[in-house]
Amino acid sequence: MNKISGIRVGVDGVQRDVSSICCFLVNAVESEIRSRLNAAISALSAKDASIATYIRDNLNSILSSNVMDLKKWADFFDAKYPNKFRRKNKKRWRQTNIGKVITLAFNYDRYRENILVEVAKQLNVKTCPYCNMHYTLYANEVKKKSVEKLARFQFDHFFDKKRYPMLSMSFYNLIPSCSVCNQGKSTGQLALEYNPYYSDINSLFHFRLTDPLGPYIAARINDEVEVALNPESGVSIIGLEQYAQMFHLKALYGRHGDIVQEVYDKAYEDPYYENPSNFSFLSGKAPVYLKRLWLGNYTEPEEIEKRPMAKFMQDMWRQAKGDQ
Repeated sequence: MNKISGIRVGVDGVQRDVSSICCFLVNAVESEIRSRLNAAISALSAKDASIATYIRDNLNSILSSNVMDLKKWADFFDAKYPNKFRRKNKKRWRQTNIGKVITLAFNYDRYRENILVEVAKQLNVKTCPYCNMHYTLYANEVKKKSVEKLARFQFDHFFDKKRYPMLSMSFYNLIPSCSVCNQGKSTGQLALEYNPYYSDINSLFHFRLTDPLGPYIAARINDEVEVALNPESGVSIIGLEQYAQMFHLKALYGRHGDIVQEVYDKAYEDPYYENPSNFSFLSGKAPVYLKRLWLGNYTEPEEIEKRPMAKFMQDMWRQAKGDQ
């Protein structure tokens, strides 16, 4: 749920800023996409050819535009060419001819297997920026004659790739995500505040147990608990509710009553663990490290990306300590 920005440390240990990773992607795909558009234009009708030509002439901007400019591109195509790339047939959306041509030209499905693997490695986003519940790691194991993929990431298209096929390879439209969130969001559209390249989603709200006395009563709380997402000051309640519903966050986090109980129990015993003299065997370790050992997760907001459930556990800790 941290903003994907600044300097990233890739899987290879090399530091890169996000803009240079964007440049890597654009440089890797731009000429090929342009060539495929050129090849397709001559076979299209005059009107469709003019659309493909316009996309070709603005290709670099489309591929590299920041989140705000991507929104402008989406609005432009909605206004200029409404339902031009897909049409609804009964209850299902189907791509038009020009939609299929643009989809093939941008070739997302093939790039997902090679170029975008390298992009994911350079970004090295460890947990899903939408939910912070699942890992988004890419891992493989080199064998004698092959490479076996052990864990596969997914990219969510913040602006739906079927509605906007020309944005399917735009860097800031590609959100590393877990399969649950990618499927949950599907073709849905969120407010820009929930694009991880645009803002820190974790700063927009905090998780809150609706029954904070539950962990203190004699009967231990059940596996299921009721969790709310409370907006921070100035945050749209409607936008937050749409985000929570799209990714089913209340239902998913509500299944972790055991974690809530542990966090509350640890908060109750915290004074002992705040005394460094009780941990002399860990001499030299910073207090924040001791707190991480005790909580069982990262304790600072800027570290949420490093491990699943960090946001949830931090918020439960603050509520247990009376800081919310």
